[in-house]
Amino acid sequence: MKSLRKLYTTARYYDLFYDEEFVGDEEFWRMQAEETPGPILELGCGTGRITLDLAQRGYKIVGLDMSDAMLDAALTKLKALPHEVQAKAELVKGDMTKFTVGRKFGLIIIPFRSFQHLITVEAQKSCLGCVREHLTNGGRFVVTLFNPDMRYIVRGAENPVRKFQDERVEPGTGHTIRRYYEQSYNFNEQYFDCAFIYERIDAEGKLLDIEYDRFQMRWTWRYEMEHLLELSGFAVKALYGNYERLPYPEASDELIFVCRKRS
Repeated sequence: MKSLRKLYTTARYYDLFYDEEFVGDEEFWRMQAEETPGPILELGCGTGRITLDLAQRGYKIVGLDMSDAMLDAALTKLKALPHEVQAKAELVKGDMTKFTVGRKFGLIIIPFRSFQHLITVEAQKSCLGCVREHLTNGGRFVVTLFNPDMRYIVRGAENPVRKFQDERVEPGTGHTIRRYYEQSYNFNEQYFDCAFIYERIDAEGKLLDIEYDRFQMRWTWRYEMEHLLELSGFAVKALYGNYERLPYPEASDELIFVCRKRS
């Protein structure tokens, strides 16, 4: 089975660009934590955006990620928090397709499309098997995907995408960081080849360096994911189309599956 490629090596830019762009899911995850007996396991925890938020609200949580750069960023943030919060959160390096944490959880979450970095069905099934193994009986599993739009995919395949996304000022250095996004399509294997390109520019407008984050993402259709979950021992209890918990297809930007482990 293919292992996950290294993801988000330029972790220092992650929070710089994701601080506002995806505001709205934090409250969703807080509600999931409130409604489900813990403890909690987050797969693909990254820089700790969700893990640390839930720990600060008193929930016992383990965050797992395979990126050293992401985990280092999360650990730096964790160490700056009060000791009582630090005691609530544990950060673990691991591959979501083949992890062993040594305990069971009442709630396992894969926020913000991290599951879509698994570009083969074999990897997806392996991940779901690990999730089921680590859930308590009747435990809840929540995973989010983007809702694929074939019109967008076809247009992108005919005209490969490379576009400017945004620019931010980096705290500490005052440098301007410009982010570009490029994407191409592998129809046979059903995934995108993607890259974030970061340009660092000083106060005089001089280009200091360029860094690349390359990764792949599989697009997964609604019924494809429902079959995967069913075959892996989960019952889908709700399908939301956005983080306000509007049902799909009333809202359809996201595919948010709320599942229970079947006996």
